[in-house]
Amino acid sequence: MAKYDENAEVTGRYIHAFINSTGEISSIFEKKTREMFQEVIGDVDPEGWYKTGEVAEVFQRILDDVGAQTMKVGGEASGKEVPIPDDATLEEAYGAILGAHKEVFKGSDMEYPGGKYLYELDGRSARLGADEAFLLPKPFAKGVHTAMIEEYGPEDAIPEFEEVEPKDREQFAWEVTW
Repeated sequence: MAKYDENAEVTGRYIHAFINSTGEISSIFEKKTREMFQEVIGDVDPEGWYKTGEVAEVFQRILDDVGAQTMKVGGEASGKEVPIPDDATLEEAYGAILGAHKEVFKGSDMEYPGGKYLYELDGRSARLGADEAFLLPKPFAKGVHTAMIEEYGPEDAIPEFEEVEPKDREQFAWEVTW
C-alpha cells in the first residue's frame, strides 16, 4: 500500500476550516479538537504550514476520540473551502479539488503527497473514494464527497452512500446515488 509523504507540509487553511466546523456540532467538540491540534502542531494558523504526518496523527486521534460524524462534518466544511466557481459542474468541481492539491501541499517530490480523492461520475451516480495514499480518515473523505455532490450536483441532490469493496489502488470506496 502506498503511503502519503509524512514530511510534506499541508496548509493550515483546511485544518482551520475543519476545527471551526466542529463548533457547529458542539463547542465542547471544537475546544477538544483545537486542543488536540495544539498538542501536536501548536496553534493552527490558516496561513501556516504543518507536517503531513503530524496532521494525519491528529485527525486519527480526533476520529477515535470525537467520532465519525464530527469528522464527516469537518470534511464537508473543508470541501466547501476549496475555491471552485459557483457555476462549476460536479465534474469540474472534482477537477478543481485535484488541481487545488498543488496549493494544499508543499515540500514533496510526490504528485499527491497526501493521496487523492477518486471519482467516476455517471449521471446521478458515481463510484467515489480515495487512493491508498490518502492520509485522512474515511469519514472525512465522505464529508468532502457529500459537499461536492450537494454544492455542484443537481439542486435536489441528496447523496446516498453504499460502501463497496475497494479495487485497484483504492483505500476505500462507495457507490453513491443522488
